[in-house]
Amino acid sequence: MNRRNCKNCLYGDVCPSSSVCEHYTPIKDDGNLDAYIESERQKFYRDWMRYTSEDDE
Repeated sequence: MNRRNCKNCLYGDVCPSSSVCEHYTPIKDDGNLDAYIESERQKFYRDWMRYTSEDDE
């Protein structure tokens, strides 16, 4: 995506972004939402574990 098209985004009416963002969420669920949520959850967990391990050193 190189142009902003928030017409079909779940957050289109409240999004403060003036450019294409990584949080685009289509209004219609095409079945990929669960996979996206799981991948973001795993990424957050890895980042969190890295962050908390820095305090242990």
